[in-house]
Amino acid sequence: MRFRFIVFRHFLQRAVSRPLAALLVIQAMSWLWALDLARAGEVGKAAPGPVDFDQVFRAQGEPQQVHFVASYLSQSGPHRLEVWREGARRIRRMTDDTSDSYVTHVGHQEDWTMLILEHRRRVRLDLDRQTLIKLGTFTDWFDLAHGINRPFGPHRVSPVQPPSKLTTKAIEACEWFELSQSGRAAQVCWSARLRLALLIVNEGASTPVWRIESVDTRPIDKAVFTVHGDGYLRTDAAKDIMED
Repeated sequence: MRFRFIVFRHFLQRAVSRPLAALLVIQAMSWLWALDLARAGEVGKAAPGPVDFDQVFRAQGEPQQVHFVASYLSQSGPHRLEVWREGARRIRRMTDDTSDSYVTHVGHQEDWTMLILEHRRRVRLDLDRQTLIKLGTFTDWFDLAHGINRPFGPHRVSPVQPPSKLTTKAIEACEWFELSQSGRAAQVCWSARLRLALLIVNEGASTPVWRIESVDTRPIDKAVFTVHGDGYLRTDAAKDIMED
């Protein structure tokens, strides 16, 4: 995380001539940092029976179409996120009704493109995975689609009992796992049916930092993925940053 801030600060220092690009990348980075919730817990306890992350939190067998509404907490306070996910093809994420992110998978590779509309300022930002890697954000498709980050570096995943202090129930049956890394831990309520993290709870907390409030697997109207950005000021952050 510290590396991200160092690289990001370096970019901002060089972005004086491109203030709009800098502003929009700030928004994109803030949104992506919210995906680190599973790493945000306090110091965790060692749990028996470690398992492989990709063996538990896997996308194989996921519903082809999923629509869900989630609430989450970040340093800026509570937020609402609505997500439409069409298999491994495309995702739309609407945050607080103020911004929309459209993510499209590029072929069968790990790369993807992202288009962000910031409705209050009526601006559009185009970027991609390689751009964010240059800024120190290592986000893959799984992170964007399933409500939990795949850890980067040494970590531990262990099956656990539901948190004893938790006062919130998941919207459907799930299995609990503890994800710990670098002295921090959080408990994750994982739905094998939906391939989604339904709840994420910091160690010892009574309320979740991530919660799926509603979900369905009905066919998604194609119009959901139509970008309505006419009249928005456009900047290609991918081109600007990668040319630096």
